[in-house]
Amino acid sequence: MSSDFHDLERQARALTVAEKAALARLLIEELGVYIGADRVAGVIWN
Repeated sequence: MSSDFHDLERQARALTVAEKAALARLLIEELGVYIGADRVAGVIWN
């Protein structure tokens, strides 16, 4: 389980900024909730 998480972590780090932004938009749309740009950026960039 832990190795799966680390694989995901590595893949996430490999994403470009544009890909991360697109993912963030998709997640927000899927959830139907607008969390706030700062919060989303904090979650994605950190």
